[in-house]
Amino acid sequence: MAELGEKAMMADMKPDDFDTINEYINYLQDDVTIDREKFDNLDEKDLLARSSIGASITLKGINEKLDTVVTPDFLAVVAQQGVESKEIIETIKVYKEKQLETGDYGLYIKDELSVSESGKHADALVAAYQRVEPDLSVEQIEEKVMRLKS
Repeated sequence: MAELGEKAMMADMKPDDFDTINEYINYLQDDVTIDREKFDNLDEKDLLARSSIGASITLKGINEKLDTVVTPDFLAVVAQQGVESKEIIETIKVYKEKQLETGDYGLYIKDELSVSESGKHADALVAAYQRVEPDLSVEQIEEKVMRLKS
């Protein structure tokens, strides 16, 4: 994220110069080179600023690509949990299909939803993980989903 943010700060072009945010991200990744020595010597505050910029760009790209709204809170929670990217993407897709808000994911994890709402999120997560790991049994998937709360 920090490198993407650094590239965005250095780039001659901005997101408005592209038809999609993903084209802009590709431009940053492929055509913008950072000064590695300067970047490696940035202090924590500067790295955090660049990480925030990179995360914002990435979030816009995810929202555009999946045609949904993924909240920063959702990304923060899954990042803390160490959830793999393929699991994150499937979760986002299933949440969209089931008309659930990604912003409620953290509430689900903290057991702060009603029983009914919690059940909807559990079902959605089971469906997402079944897509990611179709060889696992339903019981194994349910156990994985329950471990998300611990």
